Amino acid sequence: MMQQTDNSTGFYMLELTVRQLDHVLDWFQQILGQVLDVKLLLLDRVGNFALLELPGVKLALKANSTALSGGANLVFQVQDLLLLKTSLENLLQFQLVVKKSHEGYQSISISSPEEHSCTFFAWN
Repeated sequence: MMQQTDNSTGFYMLELTVRQLDHVLDWFQQILGQVLDVKLLLLDRVGNFALLELPGVKLALKANSTALSGGANLVFQVQDLLLLKTSLENLLQFQLVVKKSHEGYQSISISSPEEHSCTFFAWN
């Protein structure tokens, strides 16, 4: 159990409900962990819960066998989108498409095994 160290009020974490905790946790650690700093803060097998720390946010994965797939898009700002794209393509073994926005940024997206989208963007 994590010990509470801060009593301030504010946003603490984003929770994704997943069907298969181990499978999705492995994906976040093995795939995103190659391109982002991903730390496992807590793994509660009895409560079917994992808490990860990603750049700028804590991400909770809560298992529920009747969970629906997808429904969330995690968005990360990066400095070098093309370098990240190359790294992800080598890791995933397929080509990613860079989307150019009229709002002045470029992005790429990948999906977790349960269709939670992860978008990486850089300003032009």
